[in-house]
Amino acid sequence: RTICMRRGDVRRLAILEALWISVAGIVFGIVFGVLLAWALTAVNAGVIGFEARTLTIPWRHVLAAAAVGTLVALLAGSLPALAAGRTAPLHALRSVESEEPGRFATLGWFLVILGALLTRLPWSGTAALFGAALSMMVFFAGVALAAEGVIAPAVRLLRPALLRTFGMAGRLGASFAVRNARRNGVAIGSVIVSTGLIIGVGSMVEGINRSVAGWLDTTIVGDLFVTSAAPFPSDFEARAASLLGIDQVSAVGVRAVRFQPEGVRQGRTVAIILVDPARFDPVRGFGRFQYIEGLGNDQIGFETLQRGGALLAANTILERFGVGPGDQVQLRSDEGFEAFEVGAVVVDYTGGGETFIGSIADLPRFGGGSPDLYVMTVLPETSPAEARERLREAFPELLLDITLNENYRQQVEELISRSFTTTNALLVLAAIIAAIGVANTLGMNLARRAHEIAVLRALGLRRSGVAGLVMTEGLVVLSIGAVLGAGFGLLLADVITAGAEALTGFRLTPVTPWTLLVWALLFIPTIGMLASYLPARRAGRLSPRIAIDASEVS
Repeated sequence: RTICMRRGDVRRLAILEALWISVAGIVFGIVFGVLLAWALTAVNAGVIGFEARTLTIPWRHVLAAAAVGTLVALLAGSLPALAAGRTAPLHALRSVESEEPGRFATLGWFLVILGALLTRLPWSGTAALFGAALSMMVFFAGVALAAEGVIAPAVRLLRPALLRTFGMAGRLGASFAVRNARRNGVAIGSVIVSTGLIIGVGSMVEGINRSVAGWLDTTIVGDLFVTSAAPFPSDFEARAASLLGIDQVSAVGVRAVRFQPEGVRQGRTVAIILVDPARFDPVRGFGRFQYIEGLGNDQIGFETLQRGGALLAANTILERFGVGPGDQVQLRSDEGFEAFEVGAVVVDYTGGGETFIGSIADLPRFGGGSPDLYVMTVLPETSPAEARERLREAFPELLLDITLNENYRQQVEELISRSFTTTNALLVLAAIIAAIGVANTLGMNLARRAHEIAVLRALGLRRSGVAGLVMTEGLVVLSIGAVLGAGFGLLLADVITAGAEALTGFRLTPVTPWTLLVWALLFIPTIGMLASYLPARRAGRLSPRIAIDASEVS
């Protein structure tokens, strides 16, 4: 600027640097993304128990991510570029920041409020995924711009605890946190996004677990679930019911059939569960369904199954294909595609949720054969384990596989839990990235304050005091980010859950994950403090003379 560069040249220089950084990030990000996809696929395959032979890279999404990354980098570099263009040469030589304090604070608070309000909008379908991303981006930008108004009150609140913990270093670190507010605001924003994602996704996962548990409580009712390596004989039900201690025996058939939804050129393969209607008799039966409110009840469901040739549809069928009570659906039977009337809509997770439920009397229409499963109850004076042994003794030739209710529930819940292994791994990765961002910000703060730290060292501040100073600033940043992120995550839960509904077809209700909330509030500051150890250690080892020389060179 002193020699020849104009303000526009400085702005273009800063934006060009942001562009080069984005290009480097995209190139390495794609490579890392492919490796991460391979690793997550392998982990998921091992945890859930399927063989993954191929890995498909969605290049359309890769290009979209690259475009968004470039745009974000240019937007993020625009404010520093404008500030650099307005900075007078004399101020730049003195390393004095040219922006007035609070210049963008009003805009920041507006964006914070807007980001919170965006989470309250009634997002639906896949638009909810866009809504979640937009609200996080706006809230992040708002916190970064309004950081001075956030950090100063927090420091006043935390100062007594910091003084008791770190002494004079705590006082200095708190002061540094306020003076470095604009850079710290970006670090706080990254912690907020990470914590918000952990809480929001955790709330969605907890909602799924709660919904599955409710489905197990109402629908998966019975003491014994019996399958066989050989076809069941035609008299199996009568013979099993005559055994001592067995109360009721109910047959279940499971078939994969072709479903032809309206307006869909290619059909879908769905599961049809064929059950004994007597099991769901509202008065004498021992089974129940969870009905979607207003779309059926126990009596309607029982009558639908009892008349045959009619079906109950799972809620996923309703969400994905708009099928409800009174609609006719086309399923391929032994006679070709036939029309079946839907009597009600129930909650069901079998076959990924794309399920119809019919009467066992219709088994001959879908391939015939024997039932695949028998659900049994035992008399109060008989234990399920005793009944299991009597069944095995009575039918040794069938090699029966008999699962107790408790074990069956445990298998389903473990499968659901394992399904979220990769999701949890990505959330941990998000927390680590946020912690690295905090450490990077602290390192930049040290570079800008090297002269001051050198003076403090010359005046008697020990190396441990310098490390405490850095750790204090990191603790302030992480505490603010974790607390605000937890609150924002609770707001974000509804949007993320709505997006999950669109992707899965299940009706979900977010549940506050209190355990995860406490864990996030403890884990993220802890991992952030570990990440800030390196800049703190480096600052503590730097001699005053070298620090002064480094600040003069910079």
